[in-house]
Amino acid sequence: MLQSARRRLVFVALVLIATACAGPASSGSTSPRHDSTVITAEDMTRVQATNLWDVVHRLHPEWLMARTAATVGSLNNAAPAQPIDVQVFIDSQHVGTSETLKQLVVSTTTSLKYYTAAEAQTRFGAGNLNGVIQVIMTKP
Repeated sequence: MLQSARRRLVFVALVLIATACAGPASSGSTSPRHDSTVITAEDMTRVQATNLWDVVHRLHPEWLMARTAATVGSLNNAAPAQPIDVQVFIDSQHVGTSETLKQLVVSTTTSLKYYTAAEAQTRFGAGNLNGVIQVIMTKP
């Protein structure tokens, strides 16, 4: 009888440990996951900025960081490496660099998406060595 009680106690302890290690149970509702490559219209509204540069600067300033390209010339001290700015596309059309975002208003934008250099080269072509911010415009 005592051994049976010990077995039950060990069993209950194992169940409690397993439950604690498993984390919270799913209740059927899923919480939204934060995607560090997307800024939604809701995010833009929450920030209360008038232009897209301010939105990006407040929510994902790392998207705007110019990186330096190491070129053969800069490696040989022939010329210093120049910073490369992130490129901006409206939908699939190239419109400029991050400075262009200062001219684009929040009210006409559905979302913003950041592409790394590798993703940008694949999706938008060569010359996007610092990535791309794609502006998805509201359809009229």
